[in-house]
Amino acid sequence: NQHVLAADIYYVESLDHYCIFHTASGKLRKLMTLAAAQDMLVAEGFLRCSNSHLVNPRHVSGISRNSVTVHGVEIPVSRRKHKEFMEEITRYF
Repeated sequence: NQHVLAADIYYVESLDHYCIFHTASGKLRKLMTLAAAQDMLVAEGFLRCSNSHLVNPRHVSGISRNSVTVHGVEIPVSRRKHKEFMEEITRYF
C-alpha cells in the first residue's frame, strides 16, 4: 500500500469505481468514490471542479473560462461547479 503526501498529488480523477491520483511519482489507482477522496483531501485544500475531478490548488498553473491547468493538464470546470470553484480558487490565490 503506497502512501502519498497530499502536497504531491496534482489532481484526482474519477473513472468507473476508481480514483486515479495523479502524483509527482506517477499514477495511483484506488477503489473509492471521488466523494471519499474529497473527504480525505478537503482539509488539504483540494477543490472539486467537476463531477469527476478534484484539483490541488498548489499545482494550478492556469485558469481559463471553462478549465483549469494542473501540472500541464487541462481539466474541465463544470458549469454546475463553476461559480463555487472560481470563488474558492480566487480565495486560495
